[in-house]
Amino acid sequence: RDRYQRRVRGMDFPFKHSFGTPTPLGATVLSSNNEENRVNFAVVTSPRVALVSLCLFLEHRALQPDFEISLHRTGNTWHITVQNLPQFILYGFRVNKLPRISVDPYAKQI
Repeated sequence: RDRYQRRVRGMDFPFKHSFGTPTPLGATVLSSNNEENRVNFAVVTSPRVALVSLCLFLEHRALQPDFEISLHRTGNTWHITVQNLPQFILYGFRVNKLPRISVDPYAKQI
């Protein structure tokens, strides 16, 4: 694995993903139909941040993410596009592998 992917419950990150784009910020549905569901995630951080990962929670009351993968960096913006996510999924961002998971500051709903 060339990128940080945390194995959870013995499984690798199961969703197709690509670099994504640094804009728009937050989680943005790029396409949503029966065949493909693509969501771009983008967040701006301090220049001192060395790593940001996307944490996905499949269960609403989970204390730890089900899946985690590092984002790509463009300047101070971290981003990734993930395909075929379940319709309702919770997510957050982990910075520099710290134990705390942050809420998306650009979220349209919480």
